[in-house]
Amino acid sequence: MALTNYTVPVGVISPLAVTTTSREATRPVLMPTLFVRDIYHGGLGRIGPFTIKVDAEPTDLPLRRRVRLFRDRDGLFIREAWSDAATGLYQFDWIDQRERYTAIAYDYEHAFESLVASNLAPTLIP
Repeated sequence: MALTNYTVPVGVISPLAVTTTSREATRPVLMPTLFVRDIYHGGLGRIGPFTIKVDAEPTDLPLRRRVRLFRDRDGLFIREAWSDAATGLYQFDWIDQRERYTAIAYDYEHAFESLVASNLAPTLIP
């Protein structure tokens, strides 16, 4: 069997390439590239960071929630993120800064209603 080098691109603009150099091709090695880009909805904008908390005494308690981002113009689903369990923070990076968005935080435990933040304008990522 000849010595072969296999490269399989993964993602839209090759965020990772699986490269193997062996006779049986049994040991894949992940080689990261510098940048992953969303070519359809990507840009230089950032939504957040925002915090999801529940009112409690004496301090507010942060919550872990699924947050989905929709484009206001047509309601298209853009991205999904989970808020941090310890701080309740979430943000969406590298989105189109020319659009307006709506973020909906769903309560997977069904103890609270969903939280909605609409007409969000991204800021430029420095």
